[in-house]
Amino acid sequence: MFKNLLTTLFLSIAFYSCINQDPYGIQGLQKLSLQEAFEITVKNAGKEHKRIIYRYHNGKVAPLDTIRQYSPLKWGYDYYANMNNEIQVVILRKPTKEDTLFQRKLAFAIEQKKRPKIELVDIDCHAIDKMLARILFMNQENKASDRIDEEIDFENLTKVVSILEKCGMPTVEEVGKNGVNTLWLIIQHADPLYRSKYYPLFVKAVERGDLQPGKIAVMEDRMHQDSGEPQEYGSQIIYNENTGQMEVYTLQDPKNVNKRRARVGLEPMEVYVKQFGIDY
Repeated sequence: MFKNLLTTLFLSIAFYSCINQDPYGIQGLQKLSLQEAFEITVKNAGKEHKRIIYRYHNGKVAPLDTIRQYSPLKWGYDYYANMNNEIQVVILRKPTKEDTLFQRKLAFAIEQKKRPKIELVDIDCHAIDKMLARILFMNQENKASDRIDEEIDFENLTKVVSILEKCGMPTVEEVGKNGVNTLWLIIQHADPLYRSKYYPLFVKAVERGDLQPGKIAVMEDRMHQDSGEPQEYGSQIIYNENTGQMEVYTLQDPKNVNKRRARVGLEPMEVYVKQFGIDY
């Protein structure tokens, strides 16, 4: 009996010793860089996978239902994967600015992956001015409604992409300023893929004088946000789920932002952000 007691005591000590040495259950796993975690997560988005164990920083298991009650921005995440690059454990901790940028970049990428693929439609390149006028009208009507129709947005995007692919970027002489601005508007509010792909065409439009420099500045800000980087001109406003307030998305060199805005014809930040209820 005494021998059995010693054996039980020994096993108990060994068990708790193992727990203390590896409280997160990550022994044998490799910690991923944020870029590695990004690539694996996006690649596997929408696929079935083995249950990932989430743990608080003290080592306790975090129930998935509890995590889903909060914004992904509430925590920072350390990802651990096995030799097959399968994420097994995620440790939750206090978020940094880098974590916040990463989560926004990840959300954009996953949302983009879910979008249906565009199939080009027939375009009469000699009559795109009328098509663009119709696209602008449909876009304005859709945005003014109580509930945005994503099918209308997708139809407008399909036509705009088809125009750019089959006809190239039209000039102001061909479609008027409203026509060029409509192309910019639809691409500006499309998925990141289209902004990065057609950005050079809009740069050339600015160089020709067909598009205001402020438009390309706003597009550049959006592209920085797409990639999880700080913006330059302060045009991107986000909703902070933790505070319940609107705020300026992360900005590089805030002291000189109004100088940069003035160079491209944008109003000062103090004036711009008032429409969002923000004091700057």
